[in-house]
Amino acid sequence: RIDLVIGFSGAALPAVVGTVLGALAGYYGGWVDTVVMRVSDLVQAFPSYILVIALVFVLGAGPVSILVSMTLVSWVAYVRLMRTEMLRVREADFIAAATVSGFSRRRVLWRHALPNSIGQSLVYLPSDIVAATLGLAALSFLGLGIQPPTPSWGGMIANAQEMVFAAPLLALWPGLCILLTVVACNLVGDALQDWLDPRA
Repeated sequence: RIDLVIGFSGAALPAVVGTVLGALAGYYGGWVDTVVMRVSDLVQAFPSYILVIALVFVLGAGPVSILVSMTLVSWVAYVRLMRTEMLRVREADFIAAATVSGFSRRRVLWRHALPNSIGQSLVYLPSDIVAATLGLAALSFLGLGIQPPTPSWGGMIANAQEMVFAAPLLALWPGLCILLTVVACNLVGDALQDWLDPRA
């Protein structure tokens, strides 16, 4: 259970942070855009898995440190997706109509621009759940993730590697669980893409 909780949370938290920052950067532009994009460039300059491993090593193994590390690394993708969509949406006629109607910029952003530019982030979210789940499995396999006695897929595979020929099912079942989670998330992502853009 903890793999699924951290897999979903490890994608949802950076999605929220990245979506908010990307919306602000794309809508307001100026120094807000410059600061957000330069920080995202700095984070993206480091290999993501190595940065996650370094952060977990510094913060200590455990669910909280894993979620913090994933959030600090994974928000960049959502910032870029949301900023790109926001730059397109903010020039649309309905945004100009809302502005002319006298609505505040804050209301135009959160009530009109954001709901119409969040589609690509929603489509990307299932793929990020896959990445978070695989990242947690890798960390647990290396001994940096969920610690015993709490069971995790990566830890179960690590414990079973010494008996892989004598008892292969010990490694097969957690591996199949990871595979099914990956396939399910990819199918959900494809369905979201078809629902949000029927022409795709």
